[in-house]
Amino acid sequence: MLSYKITYNMFVTKAKRGKNDWWRYVLILLSLVMVMSFAQMIALFALPLLYPEFDMMQLMNGNIPNEVDKNVIYFFLVLPFAISFLAMSILIPLVHDRPFASLFQPSERIQWLKPLKMAGVFLFFLLAFEGLHYILMPEDYLIDYAGWRFWVTVLLSVFLLYFQTGWEELVFRSYLYQGLGMWLQRRWIAIFLSAIFFAAMHMANPEALAYNVQMLFAYYFLTGAFLGILVVMEDNIYLAWAFHLANNFVAAVFFSYEGAALNTYALFKATEVDMSMLLPSSFVSFIILLLILKKVRNWPDWSQLWLPIDDSVKGMEDNSTFI
Repeated sequence: MLSYKITYNMFVTKAKRGKNDWWRYVLILLSLVMVMSFAQMIALFALPLLYPEFDMMQLMNGNIPNEVDKNVIYFFLVLPFAISFLAMSILIPLVHDRPFASLFQPSERIQWLKPLKMAGVFLFFLLAFEGLHYILMPEDYLIDYAGWRFWVTVLLSVFLLYFQTGWEELVFRSYLYQGLGMWLQRRWIAIFLSAIFFAAMHMANPEALAYNVQMLFAYYFLTGAFLGILVVMEDNIYLAWAFHLANNFVAAVFFSYEGAALNTYALFKATEVDMSMLLPSSFVSFIILLLILKKVRNWPDWSQLWLPIDDSVKGMEDNSTFI
């Protein structure tokens, strides 16, 4: 059972506490790009040393030769997010003169375990959804258990996906959302624009080249909008972070497919990928989840999504807890 006390209009206005000149946002975003690029350069130099015959273009296309350990590729792909996460914790106080905690929730403390607790609930939902597909169409899946390599994938996922998904939530559903919300005074516009940026970033993923680009852009936009709604209704990033973490964990550990962004030693590999069903099935799933969460989390009216920020209900700090 989930129990909590929640407030509104506090999280999005935390940006007003610090210094918010436009050039500060440009500086932060450029700095994060530089940190990510530098961290990715480590992989560019390390992988050819470990595997002299490895072609980096194969990685860009989502194809990894059998002689190359997927866990090594996985580590170098996800590690830059953890490094950039650390960089962000240093840059936000320096550039914006406000606590790093302001990107997480209205209060001044970061609840590091909160996304992990809720991720377990989402993990059950996602596995049930994928499991139903497996029961109805088992021919679409191939058991691909890789022994000890699978368990290495699990360990890497537990530690690194926490920071990878956390970084994306901090950038798109927190930093950009707070900044856009402060300037535009409309949550729905901030959600829409941050979802556009979120989808655009994911167009660099291998599946964008392997499958329909327009459809995948729409899927990532829909996902970004869904996560943005979670942030608005919860007034913090933890629930969105939890769903993102659970979703990526399922993709890395349980179900993978040819051309996937997370090409790992997953337990199952899809033999047939019908991307035409991705968008409608995701839309239905997100609607069901939102309706369930509104009831369970006792959210306010959906008008919170489009009310002017200055007209929204204000409260004290977030004291939400998971039971």
